Amino acid sequence: MKRVWGLFLIFILSVAIASATTQIVNNSKLTPSNPPAGISTTFYIVSESNENVSLTYEWNFGDNSSVKKSFKNNISHTYEKVGLYNISVLVTQKSINQTNISNFIINTSSPKLIINKTLISKNESLNKVIQEINKEPIWIKDKLSAEIKIADYEADIKRLSKKYNETFNDEDYVKIIKELLMINFPEEILLNSKEFPGFLTKENEIDPEIIGKVGVGSAQGYEDEYKNAILLWQDNNAEVKIETDLFTLVKENGDKTPIIRTYKIIIKSQEDSFLVINKNKNSIFFKDLTDSKNIDESTVIDLFKNQQKVIEFYYISGQEETSFFASPSLSAFVIDTQINKNCNFNNMCEEGEDYKTCRSDCKPTYWIIFWIIVIIIFIIILYTILQIWYKLRYEDSLFGDRRYLYNLLMYIHNARKMGLQDDQIRRELKNKKWSGERITYAINKSWGKSNGLYELIPIDWLIEKKRNNNVNLRYTTPPRQQFDGNINKSRFQ
Repeated sequence: MKRVWGLFLIFILSVAIASATTQIVNNSKLTPSNPPAGISTTFYIVSESNENVSLTYEWNFGDNSSVKKSFKNNISHTYEKVGLYNISVLVTQKSINQTNISNFIINTSSPKLIINKTLISKNESLNKVIQEINKEPIWIKDKLSAEIKIADYEADIKRLSKKYNETFNDEDYVKIIKELLMINFPEEILLNSKEFPGFLTKENEIDPEIIGKVGVGSAQGYEDEYKNAILLWQDNNAEVKIETDLFTLVKENGDKTPIIRTYKIIIKSQEDSFLVINKNKNSIFFKDLTDSKNIDESTVIDLFKNQQKVIEFYYISGQEETSFFASPSLSAFVIDTQINKNCNFNNMCEEGEDYKTCRSDCKPTYWIIFWIIVIIIFIIILYTILQIWYKLRYEDSLFGDRRYLYNLLMYIHNARKMGLQDDQIRRELKNKKWSGERITYAINKSWGKSNGLYELIPIDWLIEKKRNNNVNLRYTTPPRQQFDGNINKSRFQ
């Protein structure tokens, strides 16, 4: 008797250790942990592994079934009986030849018993997400709830709970649990926060033309100089603090979906200037109504001298961040290369102005015309080369042995004498395995039609010269060209 109790205690201890291992190994989690017996269930293993790494999964479900293999973190399996099972999952990363095994204890029950437990578990997860949302300010909270579709999940739980309470049929229980397990409920919200004590603007993130359109001045022809001037100005004249939060939804199966990204910008400028957000105004949602303009897919906000401004907004997007820069009107900058008294920027090329000193007024028209002519000449030369190739080489590349073309022409000629039309001849030749390109070429040639490109430039004199230098005439038929006594027989090809 003592031996039996000892074995029982060892079993209980091993189960406890395995269960503890489930929570510790690689922070992995298996869902669902209480699947219904007799119903195909999709199991997900969720871990903190790199999502870009290629992994292989080997699943041992502990019910004497064969080991299953998958290349995704999920697989379907059916447990035929109610009870406790030990699932082991061997994960292999082939690129570094590394393997790891995780063990999980699951408890299968009848669909009727599982429904209530699953409803309670999913409702708890949903309430956890709702609590995380409620910690946020109302202008963010409402958008998070709408994007996650919290109301839809609550309606699903309420509807399925009602069906469960109103039915006593095993078949209905199976339908309810199947539908319940198919819904991928939200589990948590991850918050990734960053803070920047100043602008981190890169030169390629600055577009001086935007400032030129809302302020005074033009950057045309001197974009690089203005970019450098703007970078220097904002470092010395704008105090800014930028905070950004990325809200990511995590679901039961481990899927992570970025929902919204929020920004809080606290800025103070020593001069009247503009803040440029490199994102379209129509995709941005401001906390308060902000006087902003949409310029070239960017949002521009006025900044006033020595007045601190707090700007808060969010946008629905992936994980990408946006960029910003601040600048006064371009007329506030003195760029050495822009000082040119000959240029009055009136869009008219006048005396004393040229495309080098006043590009905005004098476009380099002559160079444009020159390059257009060069391109046209090149196209004509290329087309002529192709035209010559078609004249000289197309027939050889199409038939190879000229006896085939001769026999084909004879067949067409005899067929017409027998009263066949071109469409009938074409069908007969196709039945004899001649390609459509060869048939078309031969029919056109029999009528004396051109088979080459449209003759943009007459080159027949060049072709004739080439042919006269060729000892073998183009259509001369060698003595052994006739393979059969009668080319009109059915087996002729």
